[in-house]
Amino acid sequence: MLNKIREKIKPYLEVLGLKLSKLEPKVWSLLGLFLAFLSGLSYSLPFSFSLLLGGIFLLASGFTDVIDGAVARVKGKVSDKGAFLDSNLDRLSEVLVFSGIMYGKKGDPLLIILTLSLSLLVSYSRAKGEALGLKMMGVGLGERAERVILLALFSFLSPLNPQIFNLGLIIIVLLSSFTFVQRIIYGIKNLP
Repeated sequence: MLNKIREKIKPYLEVLGLKLSKLEPKVWSLLGLFLAFLSGLSYSLPFSFSLLLGGIFLLASGFTDVIDGAVARVKGKVSDKGAFLDSNLDRLSEVLVFSGIMYGKKGDPLLIILTLSLSLLVSYSRAKGEALGLKMMGVGLGERAERVILLALFSFLSPLNPQIFNLGLIIIVLLSSFTFVQRIIYGIKNLP
């Protein structure tokens, strides 16, 4: 859903990419991975503010995920190799974040596992569809950007009530499940 908005604001992102183009796209991708590591590390800490800190690092990591592509476009460095690296680093980032959430016992273990699993399935369905020639960007309500924003939002709200974080995980599970089904249906309808 947000990827559709991203297309509309692409000119602004490219201006931002130009301003931030002193660093190579892969450096932005690696910075995103490092920020995801810090997010997972923060979530793993036994302090009340760890959810807030984890959410901040998570949003920062998500920001770099937008910037690396913008920088690649303005520098003329868009490549299959870069897309492959970025996609794999994004999956590793998700595993790092949810490992920290699990280790820090920030939510129900089953919900954490379901959230990570469905997030990876949503990403896999896009990758497989694109490998088979489908244009998958924008297919489904809960792409990575939506999941990152929701997880950060519920991290910020959780100090109000510890169960709010579990509610956020439930919402992400439902959204990811719906998106996964949307992508399966889209693939079945559009593949020969």
